[in-house]
Amino acid sequence: MTQHFQQQVEDCHTCYQANSTHKGSNKISVIVSLEGKPCKMEVDTGSALSIISWSTLKQILPHLKKKRLLDCDLTLCDYQGGTIPIVGKGKFLIQFQHFKGHLPLVIVDGTLPSLLGLDWFPALGLHIGGIHSIANLEMDTLFKDYADVFSEGLGCYVGTPISLM
Repeated sequence: MTQHFQQQVEDCHTCYQANSTHKGSNKISVIVSLEGKPCKMEVDTGSALSIISWSTLKQILPHLKKKRLLDCDLTLCDYQGGTIPIVGKGKFLIQFQHFKGHLPLVIVDGTLPSLLGLDWFPALGLHIGGIHSIANLEMDTLFKDYADVFSEGLGCYVGTPISLM
């Protein structure tokens, strides 16, 4: 892998979007206030960044000009590896529940859905539960419930003794 290609890969933020054609699609959407106007966004835990299309942003803020956006040197890739063209980036006033403040948005070309990515989670007080959770079981309960596993002389393992302490 060449250094140039490796740098491109490291600079690429991947945005995953799962589309479903069946009736039971479980997409989660929220309405945030973007510069005082309602904006529907899909909560996308696979997207590192929050994204809005230029066409959607123009509907919400019709007087906004592209020259007011900041240059964006990122490369965004969709879940199939295709490049998503970027118009620019900016910070916008966002209100959601108890949060009110300026948050970054990457503006993309096309008509993609607005994505609320992981970069907004801390500010909005959102978190993903269950991924790193560990059940707290007492060791004595484990030893009691699985006594045959921990008893001396049983089993076939002949390697180095293992301890859970």
